[in-house]
Amino acid sequence: MPTNRKPNQATEDLRKHIHNTQENYKRTEEVLATQPLSSDVRADLEAQNMNREQSLNDFKEALYDEL
Repeated sequence: MPTNRKPNQATEDLRKHIHNTQENYKRTEEVLATQPLSSDVRADLEAQNMNREQSLNDFKEALYDEL
């Protein structure tokens, strides 16, 4: 993830992305565990969390590269 930002800013941005993605993942897991959902809605939320998992891996790899 090449950037024109200062290294400290890029690192801080990645940490924020990681935190926000983790929080969204947790909230979605709570909804999946506690709410009655249609199969379509459940499938959409599960797909979103799968995408979040991939994003988390990408963000963590980019953070590692910045450090």
